[in-house]
Amino acid sequence: MGDCGNTKHVTVVFTATDACSNSSTTSATFTIEDTTDPVIGTAAADQTVECDGAGNVAAFNAWLTGHAGSDASDVCGGAISWTNDYVVGNWVATVGTPDMLLLCLPLPMPAATALLPVPHLQ
Repeated sequence: MGDCGNTKHVTVVFTATDACSNSSTTSATFTIEDTTDPVIGTAAADQTVECDGAGNVAAFNAWLTGHAGSDASDVCGGAISWTNDYVVGNWVATVGTPDMLLLCLPLPMPAATALLPVPHLQ
């Protein structure tokens, strides 16, 4: 039987003895088990930082290792260990809705004409 955290067990042998010193034994195990999930007390929080020109590695690592500000507790006590599913390739470029420029083109359009979105430059 594997114990973890504050779970534990003990096996005890009980002996019944009569007046003539005849005896019989039986044993039983008392087990304390932890089947309750840890409770997230403070949920992980999104964080936005100003670009530092170097990838914001320090800020990201602090956010990641601090579990995004979240915390957890366990009714059984014991240590809480954390994991996450971060993968380097999961970064997504943040792009706002592009401004579009409406072009009026003559009809019929020449066969070689391609229509592409054109970003609005300020």
